[in-house]
Amino acid sequence: MRRVLIVENKIKRLEDSLERKNLLKDFNRLRQDGVSLAKQVVIDDLIRSKGSDTLPSYFIDSFDLLMIHTSFVREDLGEAKEEELKKLPQTHKKDVVFFSGGTPETLYSFDPISRKTSMTINAELLYSKNLIDFLEKNKTNESINLLYLVDGDNWLLSFLLEARRQIHYFGYNEFTTDDYKRQDIINLRNTINGEIKELGDIFNEDKEATKTQKGFQSEFSLVDDSLKQTGILRENKEEKYLNELNRQIDLIISRI
Repeated sequence: MRRVLIVENKIKRLEDSLERKNLLKDFNRLRQDGVSLAKQVVIDDLIRSKGSDTLPSYFIDSFDLLMIHTSFVREDLGEAKEEELKKLPQTHKKDVVFFSGGTPETLYSFDPISRKTSMTINAELLYSKNLIDFLEKNKTNESINLLYLVDGDNWLLSFLLEARRQIHYFGYNEFTTDDYKRQDIINLRNTINGEIKELGDIFNEDKEATKTQKGFQSEFSLVDDSLKQTGILRENKEEKYLNELNRQIDLIISRI
């Protein structure tokens, strides 16, 4: 079970949003199962740390997954602390979710080395039934993907569509230089492969996973190994790699 810490500097905002959706009682019940709301003393300590180089160590040690309001970070902690929080997956192997009512779209980033995730999500989308279901599942499954907060049981489809969106972006963005685009594509491949490995591990341990899901990791490994053996990336044939990866994703999407 991940220890979840929610940093919301205006608690009434959270309570009102959940109350409108008849979810507040469920949320309060879950606060007894590894879910915490940051106390005012913690928020005050964070604000006091604005002038220091690091976040309070006890704060970092108090959670595995941090959900923090973006406006609090930007208005009270400043740009340097925002960058430090964004790097939590790499620096401290912590998952982090930034949420705000002014966030127009979901942004998702998985670090293939630490295998931790950062995500930005709209506050109204976060304060929903998906949050309650996510926290319930988190009690017995610490590997539940953060995209569950966005799309519930359809999170896998969401992940695949996001991967395809990134492929299209890197494949057709005419404003990047060839060298920069090439490195982006390599990074994209590494990111997707890291996520595929995590998904494969989850499905192999999930008794309810379908046969298609269990074959998910092996299918991607095969196509990636094949592309590496043919030297597509070494020969600067990034477009061919992206097209093949996109085809493979479309094939799996069609089976879900």
